[in-house]
Amino acid sequence: MHQPSQAPDFIAQLKHFAALVRRDRRLQGRHVHTTTLTSEAESRDSVTLDAVIEHGRVQQLGYRVRACTLAQATTGLMATRAEGLDLMTLTALEQQIALILQDTPPPAESLIWPELLMLQNAAAMPSRHDVALLPFHALRHLMSAPEDAPSDSP
Repeated sequence: MHQPSQAPDFIAQLKHFAALVRRDRRLQGRHVHTTTLTSEAESRDSVTLDAVIEHGRVQQLGYRVRACTLAQATTGLMATRAEGLDLMTLTALEQQIALILQDTPPPAESLIWPELLMLQNAAAMPSRHDVALLPFHALRHLMSAPEDAPSDSP
């Protein structure tokens, strides 16, 4: 007998990924680049990313998150998936997130990171969209800078 597949519990996924970054995991060393982005929202959520990027790909990722559960979750997802990420894939991820937040998600099987669907519930909260994207924008900033450029101050 065929049983219907269960839809993923997006709230549980959100909580899972948020819990992964509740403690800071900072990187140090001369090859580490750091940036901090703060949302324009009244809450002033902020995400600091530390990254080692070689040949245009993320080798290591560290973080400090002072933000809501939504930004914690997207940072947690990024922390688990960022190794090997390049700028082209990051751009595609941002485009997929934009579609999800517009409540027009691409088919699950076409998502680069299927876990992005956990953001579907945030589509109804447009004031929080920029917070969900903070870690992606921070990583874009780091990946767009020359690899030998000095980093922002932590």
